[in-house]
Amino acid sequence: MKKLFKIFFILIFIIAYGMVYPEIKISVKKITGKVIILQAEGLSDHNITAFDSEKGIIIVDTDVSPVLARAVRSKIEEIFGKKKFIYVINTHAHGDHTYGNQEYTDALIVGHENCLKEMSGFNEDAERDSKQFPAIIDRLSERLNKMEAGTTEYISLKNTIDSYKVYLEGISNGFISTPPSVTFSDKLNLDCGDLTFELTWFGNAHSKSDILIYCPGENILLTGDLFIPKMNPPYLNSDNYKELGNWINHLEKYFGSGDKNILVIPGHDNGLTAADMNELFAYLKHESGRIAGKENAFTFFNMEKEKSGTEAGIAKLEALIQFTDKYFILEGDLVSAGYNSLYWEKDTACAVQLFEILAKQFPDSWNAFDCLGEAYMTANNIEKSIDCYKKSLELNPQNSNASEKIDRLMSIMNENM
Repeated sequence: MKKLFKIFFILIFIIAYGMVYPEIKISVKKITGKVIILQAEGLSDHNITAFDSEKGIIIVDTDVSPVLARAVRSKIEEIFGKKKFIYVINTHAHGDHTYGNQEYTDALIVGHENCLKEMSGFNEDAERDSKQFPAIIDRLSERLNKMEAGTTEYISLKNTIDSYKVYLEGISNGFISTPPSVTFSDKLNLDCGDLTFELTWFGNAHSKSDILIYCPGENILLTGDLFIPKMNPPYLNSDNYKELGNWINHLEKYFGSGDKNILVIPGHDNGLTAADMNELFAYLKHESGRIAGKENAFTFFNMEKEKSGTEAGIAKLEALIQFTDKYFILEGDLVSAGYNSLYWEKDTACAVQLFEILAKQFPDSWNAFDCLGEAYMTANNIEKSIDCYKKSLELNPQNSNASEKIDRLMSIMNENM
């Protein structure tokens, strides 16, 4: 019966969407004669990095959909003039980096041993999404039809819809979760003849399966989703701050002396500069020193919140963080707590309070002011929201979210004048 339902769903999908998804154009950035970075234009910001070794092709990550993975693979074969793939390396288990693995079963798929557990429910996740995404696409399409074509918001939403269609096609037509066939616990070296790869487990961070991948012959370090340009690591929180020492030790090898001109390729976007990485490395070392020998004020916030409510928890937090010689607070904890209040508990006032504390405690963080701007916007305090987004944009001129929100809020203000 379950099989019949699945066939029925696929038939409905064919009728409703005609199995038509946007044309896939793969952009290619040549790094060296042996290394390229590929992205699906307008559909994905994932960096798929391919290496051409004398033994065959090695790629890092496979994107969010088998459909995209097929297109990327075809482009790699065209550029390198060969079809032999020897390794697929997953930076971590998340589906936007591994859902395309099934297109490379002729190669050895390599990842941390924790990938096996983290990917165990992916088939069920894909089946659930295949049932939910048609309705999501319909709702977004209705919004798109009401927007002015050609505007920034229109193009952004259309790209989102197109990417959802490609994702839906990939998980609705023979999707099979394909975990690594070769796993390791701490370190693994891969010898590909003229190229070698050093794989190191980073520890519990963005996920439990994050690894660093270093290719010494090309002096390239791939970091998956561990680091985001111009953003302090969002995964540094109460659950894993005790891993800070391990993270610093792992990065010390590459950035400790400051004299290695390593090219860093993250899992998304346009890359990390040496200045970005040195700044992130310095931030982690600073945080390690700042919290050493102190108690986590966030623990007491949660205890008081559970006992007497959110307001009491915030009051407790504000009292404790005054004693900087005894207590510390982490940016990631305040971000999570603020968004929990804003969207799950629907308590905008408390979210504003938490994000105000965030911005005060981390005045150099563009993300802190971006969060506070969002809370003020939800509270309909447009002027303060604009001020926060401007501050965020000042700290990070590449924050496109802030510039888009400023334009939208200014338009609202002008309409109300």
